[in-house]
Amino acid sequence: MIRARTFAYPLAAILCLIWLFACGEGPAADPAVTPVVTAESTALNETEFIIPPTSPVTPRPGEESDGDAQAAAPATATALPTNTPLPTATPQPADRLALGLRYLENGNFAAAIEQLSRALDQGLSDDQEQQIRYALGQAYLAFGQNEAAIEMLNQFLAASAGPQPSAPLGSRTLAHPAAAYALLAQAYQASGDGAAARTAYETYLLANPDMAFYIQSAIANSYEAAGELELAAAARTEALAAEAHKNEYVGVQYALAEYYLANGEYSLASEHYLAILDVAVTDTTRGDALYQAGLAEQLAGNTETAYALFERAFDEYPTAYTSYLGLVELVDAGIVVDEYQRGLVDFYAGAYQPALDAFDRYISAQTAVSATVDADVYRWQAYSFEGLGNVEAAIGALTAYGETDPAGANLEQAQLYFRNNQWEQSRLAYIQYSDTYTQTSVAAEATWWAARLTELFGTPDEAASRYLGLAERYPASADAPKALFRAGFLLVNEGDETAALTAWETLMTNYPQSEFGAAARIWLVRSGLDEAALDGAEELAGFSYYHFRAEDLATGAQPFTPVRNLNLVTTATEQAEAENWLREQLGLAADTDIAALGPTLLGDARLVRGWKLWELGRWELARQELEAVRVAYNTDAVATYQLALFFRDIGLYRSSILAAANLFDLTGAGIFSAPRFLGALLYPIHYADLIVPLSARYGYDPLLQFALVRQESLYETFISSPVGAQGLSQVMPATGDYIAGQLGWPDYSTARLLDPYVGLNFGAFYLDQQLDGFDGSVHAALAAYNAGPGNAARWYEDAGDDIDLFVETIDFTETRLYVERIYLGHAIYRHLYGQPQ
Repeated sequence: MIRARTFAYPLAAILCLIWLFACGEGPAADPAVTPVVTAESTALNETEFIIPPTSPVTPRPGEESDGDAQAAAPATATALPTNTPLPTATPQPADRLALGLRYLENGNFAAAIEQLSRALDQGLSDDQEQQIRYALGQAYLAFGQNEAAIEMLNQFLAASAGPQPSAPLGSRTLAHPAAAYALLAQAYQASGDGAAARTAYETYLLANPDMAFYIQSAIANSYEAAGELELAAAARTEALAAEAHKNEYVGVQYALAEYYLANGEYSLASEHYLAILDVAVTDTTRGDALYQAGLAEQLAGNTETAYALFERAFDEYPTAYTSYLGLVELVDAGIVVDEYQRGLVDFYAGAYQPALDAFDRYISAQTAVSATVDADVYRWQAYSFEGLGNVEAAIGALTAYGETDPAGANLEQAQLYFRNNQWEQSRLAYIQYSDTYTQTSVAAEATWWAARLTELFGTPDEAASRYLGLAERYPASADAPKALFRAGFLLVNEGDETAALTAWETLMTNYPQSEFGAAARIWLVRSGLDEAALDGAEELAGFSYYHFRAEDLATGAQPFTPVRNLNLVTTATEQAEAENWLREQLGLAADTDIAALGPTLLGDARLVRGWKLWELGRWELARQELEAVRVAYNTDAVATYQLALFFRDIGLYRSSILAAANLFDLTGAGIFSAPRFLGALLYPIHYADLIVPLSARYGYDPLLQFALVRQESLYETFISSPVGAQGLSQVMPATGDYIAGQLGWPDYSTARLLDPYVGLNFGAFYLDQQLDGFDGSVHAALAAYNAGPGNAARWYEDAGDDIDLFVETIDFTETRLYVERIYLGHAIYRHLYGQPQ
């Protein structure tokens, strides 16, 4: 299908922006712009159902995403999008340097190499030529051209003053002799020259002794790759004497323990395994460390010590699978263990029948001596039967549990049926709980699910009645406003307009600030029940999709309306005004410098290590150190503001966003009342030099892609989701392969999705394809981007281009929130970057 949509940005303005970006002078170079996951946005989450954390969970009815597999191939392949075009005139060497650095930052390494190479030896200053050599070394290394990287970094170092401490914190100057040695080491190691790599690492370490943990770990890995295991162990031992983020010690301790284990030094292996307990956070790791230490002690002939370690893991960390392996060792040795605990360990390991046997032995033993049986054992029996797929037996176990806790058993039955897709039985069990146990802490939530399942699998009239009953019985419940809204929605669809009007008016009266109060206003007008319901909607307090949508309807704004004039620049004057505002909010003297990192932050070893790791391209390690700093100062508004700027300036955008969000929380500011500069820290336009031309190419609003990228990744280039989505646009690997084929993308691999240039190009292509497939309907395209075009087509068939009906039709909670949040984000982007006519 062909969509009909227009692009409202004058060509001259786009060409002007392209020229500015190509010369390295565009908005992205201004230190004033940044994105927001705030308490406001996360508050939109809803708890889907009440389940025990230990029991198996299956998707909600109808919520299996079809992913990206149904992307429709266009009739012909689309031409490869280009990066920012060069100006018509041949760029001067200084312009090529700026452009090459921009390409490097955007992950367009081939273009960076081309521009920087052309700029070299063309009459630039010595400092500029050094910048080029350093940047070329980085580009070659990132592009996998290790020999070229070695040559260029050696040229850089030959013209340098030798190893020096790293550049000042946050410096963007690309001429760091110390960092160059570490980059050179990476290139040598990648090319197979481990000896040269270790020499370069050691030279770097002379100038940066505070990086000993990370550099000695790299040296150890190099020795290990060369088969020099004793030297690798020595380097790791040195690493342990240095400071680093505590998570990193775990891997080094494991490596040393395994080395000593392989060499028959079992006591030393055990010591290193047990040392993990000092830094490990999760029960899985702690249980494993105890089990591995026990095995080492067994090999050393210290069986009693080994069994004690297995028993400790068994008692303290039942959820760890290796605690189950330790249990096997104990049972095989004839050691008597607590049967109840044995059942739990078996259950968590997925050994459901042994778990049932252990629980039965526990019950029999207690009964034999007339001792009290812990009623929870029947609940665990039910979970174990469920694990075996025997729902009937699980219900029987819950019946026994109900003799002690009838309310708990009733709720467990409802949840068990729900998890096993037995919707009618689950609905009836929730109804029974709702009607019987009206005073419990989860009574309102259970009543919600009785109503919700009735809406899905019962009749609209009964569902509406149950929603209304919830609001009447539990008016203080968080679910009450939503219940009144759903009741009204069902009633108006059934033709009972009077009852619908009563429900929605009650909602607006009793919960005027609720997002569902705003939703009621929308549907009172949409259904024709109250044409004046949106009067004054723009004055409503609230921060939700429904509040924003009500305001747009009240003012006549169309969904996802683009602005005619973009103002993508924040100025030094705006920053000064924002900082004056902050000083007033925080009661600080007018001459207080609140932008530069303060002495405490500058002296924080975690910040220094994080910055140096960032210099070396060790993004995940750097983020780990720097995030620890952000969290440590999250009650200090001044430090939080300084970190938001610092993280933005070095390119750690997600952490900058989180710091900015925290700053808004600390000051109590709202996005529409705070200075624009601070809003730009929350909702940024990073990579504008890529996104603006891409939006011009495909014909959609650039603010839409800014809002999408912010929602997908918070502008973190090296992010990967638990399901495998990659990079700024969170493209799935299979979808990336498909897009690469459509675009004819050269030298593509999934790893390239982490490069901003590739990730944004691929995201733009896929967004445009969804817009084409849904007649330019933005909300449907966004739903397709998130849940797959097959699911979006199902909702679009029911609701068409009616965004209000479409949002209510979406039956995937994640996708509905996704569309709502991008709608909200787009509105904020319009506010921040739309220039008044």
